[in-house]
Amino acid sequence: MAGGDSTAAYENCRRQTQPVFTSIEDLRSHLDVGVVQSDYAREVGDANATYHRLAAANPEAPCQPVALALGEAMDSYAEASSEWNECIVEAEEFCGEGDTQELWLDADHAVAKARHRLNALTGGADAVAAATAEAAHVEADALAKEQMHLAQVALETYAVDHRGSYEGATPAKLRQIEPTLPSSLEVKETGLEYFSISVGSKSGNWFEIDREFDGELTFKCGEAGDAGCPGNGEWG
Repeated sequence: MAGGDSTAAYENCRRQTQPVFTSIEDLRSHLDVGVVQSDYAREVGDANATYHRLAAANPEAPCQPVALALGEAMDSYAEASSEWNECIVEAEEFCGEGDTQELWLDADHAVAKARHRLNALTGGADAVAAATAEAAHVEADALAKEQMHLAQVALETYAVDHRGSYEGATPAKLRQIEPTLPSSLEVKETGLEYFSISVGSKSGNWFEIDREFDGELTFKCGEAGDAGCPGNGEWG
């Protein structure tokens, strides 16, 4: 790809992502001067709407890693809003204050990553090729996540047919329920009330869903910060 194409890739991506960067900067400026939860939630909603317009526009491949990082930032801002609202409902002093601050820090890191990826597009043909390859990894990871959710549904169906227990489930048995499940599906652990399943992505990442005894679900992935696996190693 010629240098001019590299410049075009950067300019197109900058144009498409600028409204999201601007919305996030507006949100951060209000956080700097202080804002109540209701106003914060409204601004997060506005910024999210701007981001979803970007996602719906389906940016070209070199720009997709930039959009992905912006999506991670918005996820962190939205989760912080939920944490803050829950604390208000519980009416506990300093409830979750550290968690909210940590989520805002995660969002800052994601925005910085997005800017770095955008600026990297000016690096010529190799930089654009690298971004395009990463976009392919992101697409592969998105498919792996969909397959994980299908595996979870199949496992829940299996449990219904086995008196509520996940014990004895295998990839082969789950494929009898959902034939599209990939060969990379692993059933790592199962029991009466718990399970651990994972799917490997063609990107080299893996995605996992664990159900604890109390019913809590955790969503893990690796490598953290690569393609479709967020920097905190959690994808759900």
